[in-house]
Amino acid sequence: MRILQSRIFQSISFGLILNLSLVINLPVARAQQAEHTELLWQQQSPVGSARLTYLWWKVYDSEFYCEQRNGLKQHINATQKGKSVSDQQVYLEMQTLIKHCQQLALKIHYLRDIDKVDLVKETEKQWRHLSFTEIDFTPWLNQLTQIWPNLKQADELIFMVKNASETSPNLTAQFYYNNRLIGELNDSKMIYAFAAIWLSQATSEPELREKLFNF
Repeated sequence: MRILQSRIFQSISFGLILNLSLVINLPVARAQQAEHTELLWQQQSPVGSARLTYLWWKVYDSEFYCEQRNGLKQHINATQKGKSVSDQQVYLEMQTLIKHCQQLALKIHYLRDIDKVDLVKETEKQWRHLSFTEIDFTPWLNQLTQIWPNLKQADELIFMVKNASETSPNLTAQFYYNNRLIGELNDSKMIYAFAAIWLSQATSEPELREKLFNF
């Protein structure tokens, strides 16, 4: 009798452990599946690519991805308004680009070591070039300082943006470091401003932008 009770208890315990394992692993599996579907740059080839150099230094290789790439060139040509634009025009420019792409990503493959302090300083320089104000970009820079690591040669930093949708009503952006999620942004103005560094017609690197858009 005791042997039978023991076997019944073992069977029940095994069943509970198995069901608990399934309950624990199911969210993990869903998270892994969701992460896989979110990695736009792993699902398609880039629209275009470009290398940034400074004097004789190779700084990084960059790639641009757009989920809805059909008609992208026509959209860009139709929204060109000249290089002299205000910060509000830059916001609108990036808003319409993201709306067209639905999802977009910028992948930066670094060719040299870069300290995050220098990276933040360069970002500030680019935002000043784009006519954004210190009132706006000071908290943005503080947020980036909390997110970004120091970068080594061959590291990759990826910026991915998702437009608002029925399932996700707010514009969101994520930073990936070597394909690992390290931070999220929910401030639409900050998201537009960061994308504009490379993708706005007011960028300080127009030739790099043309290569990213594959013009």
